[in-house]
Amino acid sequence: MKLLLKNEKDLTYTVYKPFGLFGQTTDRTVVDTLLSYDERLQVNYTLYQSLLNAMKDKDINTLQTLLKQPLHEEISLDFRRSMRTLKHHLSSIENSFMYPFNNGRIEGIHNKIKVLNRVAYGYRNFTNYRQRIFIHFKLKRASCVS
Repeated sequence: MKLLLKNEKDLTYTVYKPFGLFGQTTDRTVVDTLLSYDERLQVNYTLYQSLLNAMKDKDINTLQTLLKQPLHEEISLDFRRSMRTLKHHLSSIENSFMYPFNNGRIEGIHNKIKVLNRVAYGYRNFTNYRQRIFIHFKLKRASCVS
């Protein structure tokens, strides 16, 4: 259920919605009911929410503490694998917290070029294809490039 993946702070206490198995109730009531069924689910959910809040707040100290503490025996194997991956990439995560840079713009340009490549399959030579990319992105040709 997607409500378990939602941040705890975003769950509603006052807005009632119809749920198939739970009737007319709030998001928070559904999550509390699901967590009351299984202790293992509750332990995993608590750890997940702690990680989620540390990342949302960009708190590297809390994240390091959570990743370095010994794991409870009831943590699922998939969650353990995710924790190992986070530990492995901790320095990159720390950099993403400190610096506002990302590669979103480059990825967008790359995606547009790939789409243009699919659409413009019939170009006879690379020069025409290259000119099309320049036109699409409104780029000026460098004077030294022929």
